[in-house]
Amino acid sequence: MSGSLTEIFEKIKKFWSDLSKSQKARIFITAGILVFAIVVTCILTLRVEYVPLFSGSEEIDLLPVVNYLNSNNIKFKKGENQIFVDSKRKADIEFDLQTQGIVSPDVTFADTWGQLSLTATEKDKEKLWKHYLTNDLVYKLKKFENVENATVQYTKPEKTFWVKSDEDQEGSAYVMLKTKRPLAPEQVDAAALVVASSLGIPAERITIVDENLNPLFRQGNLPDLARANTQEEMRRQRELELEKKVYDFFKIGIAENGHFDTLSVSANAVLDFDTLVSS
Repeated sequence: MSGSLTEIFEKIKKFWSDLSKSQKARIFITAGILVFAIVVTCILTLRVEYVPLFSGSEEIDLLPVVNYLNSNNIKFKKGENQIFVDSKRKADIEFDLQTQGIVSPDVTFADTWGQLSLTATEKDKEKLWKHYLTNDLVYKLKKFENVENATVQYTKPEKTFWVKSDEDQEGSAYVMLKTKRPLAPEQVDAAALVVASSLGIPAERITIVDENLNPLFRQGNLPDLARANTQEEMRRQRELELEKKVYDFFKIGIAENGHFDTLSVSANAVLDFDTLVSS
């Protein structure tokens, strides 16, 4: 084995000695360029680009955010009423802050998407920006465990000098969620918080429905008695299951039947919660 290595080394040594000075110089230059390119690529790949997390136009309690970042070993930089995080992890950090209730739903996160052509018109920029926000929201909503897909539509009128103070300028949003299983009211609330924080629209002006256009109940919209009443929740859950089964059964027939165009299903489930203990 050592003899083979010695033979190979001797061949390399002879090959190198047979080269002219110009050939050796070209090899050194090429090797140097390759090493430089590898080093630059590693630096650019491993470099952390810090971007602002919040819009900076409002006062925010940063202490809970800092505690969250420290507890999850997330690198960040702190500025004046601002926190800078890795641009690659910004969307995931926003999602966690919104769903865990660490920041207020009224807090607006900073938008770092600015790769617009200089020749683009204002109308083009508006369309591209809205498309970006919609895709970003869909990405965040699909991070929920039971959400397979999402559709987001929103309107947010711009405030101008000519708008009267009593006119509605808060905007509204419509969200349709395709889920594997029905979402609990607290999960729907969390989705509403994500949409509200991303778009700067009040959570109460956000409508969330399932793929069959049935409105999803939110924890904040239920009375205190309904929240605490487990039996009522079970009954309503059973009704939703029955309605969905009937709707799915007749879904194909609706498309083929010429006598009716739509189908409305309403179930009234009666559950017996009485218990009998026998010995």
